[in-house]
Amino acid sequence: MASSVCAAPSGGGFDRDVTVGDPALRDVPGDSPIEALVASRTSADASAANLDRNLAMALERLREAVADGRLGELNGRHLALGGVMAATDRAVRLRGSAAVRRLLADRVDVALLVPT
Repeated sequence: MASSVCAAPSGGGFDRDVTVGDPALRDVPGDSPIEALVASRTSADASAANLDRNLAMALERLREAVADGRLGELNGRHLALGGVMAATDRAVRLRGSAAVRRLLADRVDVALLVPT
């Protein structure tokens, strides 16, 4: 089964041809509570990501950095691919351009890429 993070894939369903992970791109609202981010429906062990959700998406740490003045501000949305992936290069090939277009449209200056 595929993995999911908080939101349904944007512009399409899950990639059923991928046995580990799902390269569907998801929008995660910027104000999402960290408790709402759940690694689920995966063929890999997601227990660590569910014990500390900042492992997969460091929203609390980034929010702390903004509050401390170490970062200016966070984008109104964050992007996520569907969790643990065996074919990261395939996911980047399939979804990288769409992610870049979204970030450019949001006028993002810097993106933090977090492998899980």
